[in-house]
Amino acid sequence: TKVSSHPVCTDDMKVSSYPVCTSDTKVSSYPVCTSDMKVSSYPVCTSDTKVSSHPVCTSDMKVSSHPVCTSDTKVSSYPVCTSDTKVSSYPVCTSDTKISSHPVCTSDMKVGPYPVCTSYTKVSSHPVCTSDTKVSSHPVCTDDTKVSFYPVCTSDTKVSSYPVCTSDTKVSSHPVCTSDMKVGSYPVCTSDTKVSSHPVCTSDTKVSSYPVCT
Repeated sequence: TKVSSHPVCTDDMKVSSYPVCTSDTKVSSYPVCTSDMKVSSYPVCTSDTKVSSHPVCTSDMKVSSHPVCTSDTKVSSYPVCTSDTKVSSYPVCTSDTKISSHPVCTSDMKVGPYPVCTSYTKVSSHPVCTSDTKVSSHPVCTDDTKVSFYPVCTSDTKVSSYPVCTSDTKVSSHPVCTSDMKVGSYPVCTSDTKVSSHPVCTSDTKVSSYPVCT
């Protein structure tokens, strides 16, 4: 598989979705995997796996999904997980927390930092938050909220950076935007665009650079 831009894959590579790298795969850029590595999904690293860059996993590590780390797991960098499944930073989930995927949180969940979702919070996708949602930290989303950083998004909200998108919203960067939206860069897809997964774009899509779709 050849990918012309981030996350670049070299020849002789099999990548089913971004940014997965199968065994015996070399990737020249983020999220780089070294040779003889098995990674089932981003940015998961199986035991005895070394990854030279973000999201780095040290040897003898087991991570079931990004960015969840199981107990007795140490990760030296983002997304860092400490032992006994407590992690102080992004995207940490405390005990008694159910997270179906990154970084969506279902109801009755308590998560301290980014991407934090308070209890009874509905989040349709990362990192969009619907109305009636209170999030104490990044990516915070509430109605009529102006946030200067990512990834806030609600109606009537203007956000200067990634990855906010709602109707009548202009976002200069990543990640996904709905119809009536103009977004200059990755990984935005405008209306009439089909994207099977982030940040891959299917047919009828013009993509000038990865993973932008317009």
